[in-house]
Amino acid sequence: MEVLATQEANGKKLNFISQEIGREINTIGSKANDSTIQRFVVQMKDELEKIKEQTMNVIQKRCSGMVAASEINR
Repeated sequence: MEVLATQEANGKKLNFISQEIGREINTIGSKANDSTIQRFVVQMKDELEKIKEQTMNVIQKRCSGMVAASEINR
């Protein structure tokens, strides 16, 4: 949430964090020799996709809110 509070939070930081989480998940998956862990990796990837979708929704709402606010100030 602290990332969202900054003016610079135009999605770059959130996208970067999502990418890093994805890399970590992939690393776990590539090193795991256990089917249980592999199932967890698949679940984590599914959840990460949901996070990415939510992130995009937040970014779009913030951007549309900024556009609406700038139109009001005209």
